[in-house]
Parts: sequence; structure tokens; C-alpha cells
Amino acid sequence: MREEMMVNMVRMEELKLHYLGHERQPSFYNNGSEKSVVNKTLKTRLLIAISSLFGRR
Repeated sequence: MREEMMVNMVRMEELKLHYLGHERQPSFYNNGSEKSVVNKTLKTRLLIAISSLFGRR
């Protein structure tokens, strides 16, 4: 069980890096830009992915 949790943590970090690692521009925080809408959907997908990882026991 502990090992599975560790694997999930690593996967979560990889997902975070994959989705957020490329987006370090100020536009990431700018709600007026079209790009931030894309980033919001990515963040939402990321949250769903994370919750599904932890949901599987």
C-alpha cells in the first residue's frame, strides 16, 4: 500500500511537470488571455487525473 502511494506521488509530480512545467509565462495568470482558458482546462484535467489516481485503491 505504501509503495502504491509512492508511485502515485511520483506520477502526480510527473503530471504536474508535464502540464505546468512548460507554462511559466505571466500569461498563465492573466485571465484576459485565451491561453489562460486553455491552462484552466489543463489544470482541471490535471486535478481530475490526480483525484482518479488517489481514488484507485
